[in-house]
Amino acid sequence: MPRVELSDHLSTSSLNPPITSHPLQTPTNTMSNGLSRRSEAPSSSEFEQLPGDLGEYVKLCEQGMIYEKLQSLGNLHKLSRSDLKKKVFTEIFYGRNEAATDFTRHFRAAFPRTAELIHKLKVGDHGNLARLMQKVESSFMIERVCRGLMVDHPEVPVFTIHDSIMTTRAGVPEVVRVIENEFALLGLCPKVKIDG
Repeated sequence: MPRVELSDHLSTSSLNPPITSHPLQTPTNTMSNGLSRRSEAPSSSEFEQLPGDLGEYVKLCEQGMIYEKLQSLGNLHKLSRSDLKKKVFTEIFYGRNEAATDFTRHFRAAFPRTAELIHKLKVGDHGNLARLMQKVESSFMIERVCRGLMVDHPEVPVFTIHDSIMTTRAGVPEVVRVIENEFALLGLCPKVKIDG
């Protein structure tokens, strides 16, 4: 059964807080999970207007190039993409704010505003960001993507697995279209990968 997923996914951190409080959003309605829909997707240049390095971070995530950028920091080119991804999650997203490593210092130097936002989201409990990321990811995939498929394409079977959806080969085009459309409503355009 094919699996449709985000290509080295658009890190859910880049969706937080833009999903709920993106400064460029003009919501037309708000869903039960707090995710707002836009009447039109912003142009890609709108993310370049985000303060500091936030626009660059979002753009690199969308392009699936964030890990290549991070490999260029310090002496990280020796790490595999998979090992670097683990390092991002354990040291940046899920690690304690007080735990400074060479990698966290390089990340902060390259993305100071992004690092500041991540730090603020973990104040008081470093698990806050992990829970928020999981909630946003599941809300997006279930309440937006799967709900859209159930309403518009009830014949397409879907099974969610974190940031991906399993479906039949015949259902792949519709799943990809709905994922891309739902991200576009948030002003994001990540790469979608099909396995199987």
